[in-house]
Amino acid sequence: MKMKNIFSTILLFAGLTCLNSMSMNKSTVSTTNSENEKETKDPISFHDIIKKSFTLRLLSEERAIELCKQCEKKRKTLRKNLEKHPSAYIFGEINYDMTLEEMKQKIREKLNTMKKRGLLISKEEFKKIKNVYFDYPFTNITRIWGIEYLKKKINESEYLRKKYNVPGYVIVVDDISDIKIELDFYNSDFPSYFFKSPENAAVYFENINGTSSYQADLIEDLLPIGFVDFMGTGNIRQEKESGKYYIIDTERKSFKIPVKNHDLRKFILYSSAKFKHLNNLPLTYGITVDLKLQDKDQEERISFVNNEETANVTPIGIKLLLSDEIKVSKLFLL
Repeated sequence: MKMKNIFSTILLFAGLTCLNSMSMNKSTVSTTNSENEKETKDPISFHDIIKKSFTLRLLSEERAIELCKQCEKKRKTLRKNLEKHPSAYIFGEINYDMTLEEMKQKIREKLNTMKKRGLLISKEEFKKIKNVYFDYPFTNITRIWGIEYLKKKINESEYLRKKYNVPGYVIVVDDISDIKIELDFYNSDFPSYFFKSPENAAVYFENINGTSSYQADLIEDLLPIGFVDFMGTGNIRQEKESGKYYIIDTERKSFKIPVKNHDLRKFILYSSAKFKHLNNLPLTYGITVDLKLQDKDQEERISFVNNEETANVTPIGIKLLLSDEIKVSKLFLL
């Protein structure tokens, strides 16, 4: 009888142990499934990001994924360092690590600053001062950021300050509450943006009375600060009255300030591919996004076009709902 009770106790203990083990295994499987499900729902797919970059696709899958992981891990620090790079300013302070909404907000902030400085005016206001400016409307806003960058670098050096200057400018808009912007994403380290049409908004530059100048010492002075566009006629003019050299052509292509930091180069590569993936953009084509800065709760259509001049516009049919907290009309009317 005693042996029977001992045997029953052993069987009961073995049964409980087995059940406990099964429960633990079930819990482990459940946890694993949960983690797998979480990974599946993760919006960042390194494999899809790699597909959006020719360079990443040249690497082995293991190396490419490791590069993506490292960039994502250091993302905050790398983005801050990228934002401090001089080229970032010349391109209008937007980068591929931003969302489209962040880019739009940055553009609004910069145009709002221009308004505060009295550099963004209506066509009626422009008529009163028109004779001071060169009679040609530019839509390339990077000319403005180039001027602001050069002005900063010139003022940092007494030698440059005595010898060089940049022309004044003003942004003239048809309707201050409806400024149309093009966002361009070509094969460049940074995206950039332009006014959609000169009828809607344009930049006018101060008319410099002088002669075109091209001298060896100008190259020696300006190359160290990143200016490289010396060949175009009228890119640099020597003003008759002051004798100073005015740097006229200041668009993004007039500068060459490469990003040399190895980690930042990898981050640009990664963030560019990630941006294409998250926004469903083509791999090979440069594209143009037409953003109408308008009131909230209105829709806007984004169209993508081939980088080639002869390309036909191909609407992709992507629509975004603006989620601005402030109406653009209120933003600019300060």
